Amino acid sequence: MDTNAERNQRYRELHKDDPEYKARIKANARKHYLKYQERMKADSSRRQRDRRASYREQVIKKFSNGSMSCAKCGENRPYVLTVDHIHGGGKRHRKDIFSVTKNYTQVYSWLLKNGSLEDYQILCMNCQWEKRYKNKEYN
Repeated sequence: MDTNAERNQRYRELHKDDPEYKARIKANARKHYLKYQERMKADSSRRQRDRRASYREQVIKKFSNGSMSCAKCGENRPYVLTVDHIHGGGKRHRKDIFSVTKNYTQVYSWLLKNGSLEDYQILCMNCQWEKRYKNKEYN
Protein backbone atom coordinates (compact mmCIF):
# COMPACT_ATOMS: atom_id res chain seq x y z
CA MET A 1 0.00 0.00 0.00
CA ASP A 2 1.24 3.49 -0.88
CA THR A 3 1.95 6.13 1.72
CA ASN A 4 0.57 9.64 1.40
CA ALA A 5 4.04 10.94 0.60
CA GLU A 6 4.41 8.48 -2.30
CA ARG A 7 0.95 9.34 -3.69
CA ASN A 8 1.69 13.08 -3.38
CA GLN A 9 5.02 12.63 -5.16
CA ARG A 10 3.37 10.76 -8.07
CA TYR A 11 0.65 13.43 -8.30
CA ARG A 12 3.25 16.23 -8.41
CA GLU A 13 5.22 14.40 -11.12
CA LEU A 14 2.09 13.79 -13.16
CA HIS A 15 0.93 17.42 -12.97
CA LYS A 16 4.25 19.31 -12.91
CA ASP A 17 3.66 20.84 -16.37
CA ASP A 18 -0.01 21.70 -15.79
CA PRO A 19 -0.41 25.53 -15.60
CA GLU A 20 -3.54 25.26 -13.42
CA TYR A 21 -1.69 23.06 -10.93
CA LYS A 22 1.23 25.51 -10.85
CA ALA A 23 -1.13 28.46 -10.31
CA ARG A 24 -2.94 26.62 -7.50
CA ILE A 25 0.35 25.74 -5.79
CA LYS A 26 1.57 29.32 -6.11
CA ALA A 27 -1.70 30.71 -4.71
CA ASN A 28 -1.61 28.30 -1.76
CA ALA A 29 2.02 29.18 -1.01
CA ARG A 30 1.18 32.89 -1.09
CA LYS A 31 -1.83 32.38 1.20
CA HIS A 32 0.31 30.38 3.65
CA TYR A 33 3.05 33.04 3.58
CA LEU A 34 0.60 35.85 4.29
CA LYS A 35 -1.02 33.89 7.10
CA TYR A 36 2.29 33.14 8.84
CA GLN A 37 4.36 36.08 7.60
CA GLU A 38 5.28 37.58 10.99
CA ARG A 39 6.17 34.23 12.54
CA MET A 40 8.24 33.26 9.48
CA LYS A 41 10.17 36.54 9.62
CA ALA A 42 10.83 36.15 13.34
CA ASP A 43 11.96 32.54 12.84
CA SER A 44 14.23 33.58 9.98
CA SER A 45 15.80 36.36 12.06
CA ARG A 46 16.32 33.98 14.97
CA ARG A 47 17.93 31.35 12.70
CA GLN A 48 20.25 33.98 11.18
CA ARG A 49 21.23 35.26 14.63
CA ASP A 50 21.87 31.70 15.85
CA ARG A 51 23.89 30.83 12.74
CA ARG A 52 26.01 33.98 13.09
CA ALA A 53 26.65 33.23 16.77
CA SER A 54 27.59 29.65 15.96
CA TYR A 55 30.00 30.70 13.18
CA ARG A 56 31.55 33.34 15.44
CA GLU A 57 32.09 30.80 18.20
CA GLN A 58 33.67 28.35 15.72
CA VAL A 59 35.99 31.08 14.40
CA ILE A 60 37.07 32.08 17.91
CA LYS A 61 37.73 28.43 18.80
CA LYS A 62 39.70 27.84 15.61
CA PHE A 63 41.95 30.90 15.84
CA SER A 64 42.48 30.69 19.61
CA ASN A 65 43.42 27.00 19.37
CA GLY A 66 40.36 26.09 21.41
CA SER A 67 41.15 28.36 24.36
CA MET A 68 38.41 30.91 23.55
CA SER A 69 40.60 33.69 24.97
CA CYS A 70 42.74 36.66 23.92
CA ALA A 71 46.18 35.66 22.64
CA LYS A 72 47.86 38.50 24.61
CA CYS A 73 46.08 39.01 27.92
CA GLY A 74 43.92 35.88 28.28
CA GLU A 75 40.58 37.75 28.41
CA ASN A 76 37.86 35.14 27.87
CA ARG A 77 34.55 37.02 27.72
CA PRO A 78 33.35 36.09 24.22
CA TYR A 79 31.62 39.40 23.51
CA VAL A 80 34.94 41.33 23.68
CA LEU A 81 36.95 38.92 21.51
CA THR A 82 37.74 39.83 17.91
CA VAL A 83 39.60 38.36 14.95
CA ASP A 84 42.89 40.14 14.26
CA HIS A 85 45.04 40.04 11.13
CA ILE A 86 48.46 39.29 12.63
CA HIS A 87 50.31 41.24 9.94
CA GLY A 88 47.80 44.10 9.75
CA GLY A 89 45.77 45.11 6.70
CA GLY A 90 42.46 43.74 7.91
CA LYS A 91 40.35 46.57 6.54
CA ARG A 92 41.93 46.29 3.10
CA HIS A 93 41.55 42.51 3.17
CA ARG A 94 37.84 42.71 4.05
CA LYS A 95 37.26 45.24 1.25
CA ASP A 96 39.07 43.06 -1.30
CA ILE A 97 37.14 39.94 -0.45
CA PHE A 98 33.81 41.33 0.70
CA SER A 99 33.54 44.51 -1.35
CA VAL A 100 29.75 44.44 -1.35
CA THR A 101 28.68 42.96 1.96
CA LYS A 102 28.93 43.81 5.62
CA ASN A 103 27.37 40.46 6.47
CA TYR A 104 29.59 39.04 9.19
CA THR A 105 28.08 35.56 8.78
CA GLN A 106 29.78 35.46 5.37
CA VAL A 107 33.04 36.77 6.84
CA TYR A 108 33.00 34.10 9.56
CA SER A 109 32.14 31.41 7.02
CA TRP A 110 35.02 32.53 4.79
CA LEU A 111 37.43 32.49 7.74
CA LEU A 112 36.39 28.95 8.67
CA LYS A 113 37.01 27.72 5.11
CA ASN A 114 40.05 29.79 4.08
CA GLY A 115 41.67 31.37 7.13
CA SER A 116 45.06 30.05 8.20
CA LEU A 117 46.28 30.02 11.79
CA GLU A 118 49.45 31.88 10.73
CA ASP A 119 47.50 34.92 9.49
CA TYR A 120 44.86 35.42 12.21
CA GLN A 121 44.64 35.50 15.98
CA ILE A 122 41.99 36.25 18.58
CA LEU A 123 42.45 39.44 20.58
CA CYS A 124 40.19 41.28 22.99
CA MET A 125 39.21 44.77 21.89
CA ASN A 126 41.69 46.43 24.28
CA CYS A 127 44.63 44.44 22.92
CA GLN A 128 43.35 44.95 19.36
CA TRP A 129 43.32 48.75 19.79
CA GLU A 130 46.67 48.72 21.56
CA LYS A 131 48.20 46.72 18.67
CA ARG A 132 46.65 49.08 16.11
CA TYR A 133 48.07 52.10 17.95
CA LYS A 134 51.56 50.67 18.44
CA ASN A 135 51.85 49.37 14.86
CA LYS A 136 50.12 52.43 13.33
CA GLU A 137 47.47 50.22 11.66
CA TYR A 138 44.99 53.04 11.12
CA ASN A 139 43.83 52.14 7.60
